Amino acid sequence: MKDSFILHHDTLSVIDELSDEQVGKIIKEIYNYSLHLNNPDEVARPNGLPGLLSSVAHPFKKQLDRDLKAYNKQIKDNSEKGKLGNLKRWHRDLYDLVIGKSLTLESAEKIAKDRQLSPPDPQRSPSNSKDRQLSPTVATIADNDSDSDSDIKEIEIDKSISSKKKNKKFNLSWFKNLDFSDLQNNEPKFYDKLKGIESMLGLKFSCQTLNLEREKCINWSKSKGKQVKDWKATFSNWMINRKENNKNEVTNASNNSHSGIRSYRSGSIDDQMQKRIAEINAARYAAG
Repeated sequence: MKDSFILHHDTLSVIDELSDEQVGKIIKEIYNYSLHLNNPDEVARPNGLPGLLSSVAHPFKKQLDRDLKAYNKQIKDNSEKGKLGNLKRWHRDLYDLVIGKSLTLESAEKIAKDRQLSPPDPQRSPSNSKDRQLSPTVATIADNDSDSDSDIKEIEIDKSISSKKKNKKFNLSWFKNLDFSDLQNNEPKFYDKLKGIESMLGLKFSCQTLNLEREKCINWSKSKGKQVKDWKATFSNWMINRKENNKNEVTNASNNSHSGIRSYRSGSIDDQMQKRIAEINAARYAAG
């Protein structure tokens, strides 16, 4: 129920030519009409005004009708958003079905209300927390296509919708057990990805290098507290970022050669990179 109404400037201009008495009658008519719209069972519809005044009041009444319709629609939309938010938080499987238009919002609410904890919370001891189970995800609801209450169908909620999101292939266990020595047969797409990175960097990754970089990547993620969802993509980015690190190592080693210092960061680059640094040092000694 609305506790107020609005008079718009563009409609008020029609009363400029009326007397104060006529304006008062119109305002009172609009007020009574607004009360009737909000309480049609309690407030009778006003009888209306005679002649010209009725025509003047008519646009105001139409505007009140439109405002009330928009208000009720907003209330309904907000209610549905609240119900969807509740389903998304507490019943994600039902929420996914509603969003996918496999289940109506009303039916999903009925199923959610039918779900009860078994046994009830006050009767459950803390040691039996594993016994906390929802009632079966099968509910009987009225068929929306029939007006008969006896026409009922069973809808089985498919929990695989949410479980598929959790069972991703490229998790940490997969990454730790990945065999780089036989990558071409076990993970051909990942093998092609690493080959592309090798081509971009102008390097060739040995199995030893990949194993070392894997440990460094895992340790770095743990130290940052990062929750990695796809280790395949993370490791690919990790190897690509070696390009900038290797450039810095070449530059540092070349600068150190002026003072007769040959500095290699053991384990940070592979054998081919060390050979490249040695070639740069040799060229500088020959020139100097």
